[in-house]
Amino acid sequence: GLACFLSIPVDAMAKIISFATQKGGSGKSTLALVLAAPLATEYGLRIAVLDCDYQQSIVKTREQVDADNFEELLKTNPVAQYPYDVFALGLGQVFDFIDDPEKDYDL
Repeated sequence: GLACFLSIPVDAMAKIISFATQKGGSGKSTLALVLAAPLATEYGLRIAVLDCDYQQSIVKTREQVDADNFEELLKTNPVAQYPYDVFALGLGQVFDFIDDPEKDYDL
């Protein structure tokens, strides 16, 4: 399964991976973050994580937990960047985001 989309050519059309269920606490946000990081850092793919959950767990993680660690990293590496982008979107905004030709993401 996983190897199939890890070999995506950079010039290929972007792929969409969704983690969706109505069950709270099932690990959707965690799974998305755990998958996004190596795809960005190890495989060099441009990743956009769209957090459409009303709780905004991924956005909160970036703002709280990741921000502290990132601040420390900047002390030793002033040009450091987050490995992937996170966007807080309502469900009605997802298709506009995906269809925007200005967005240049692999996944």
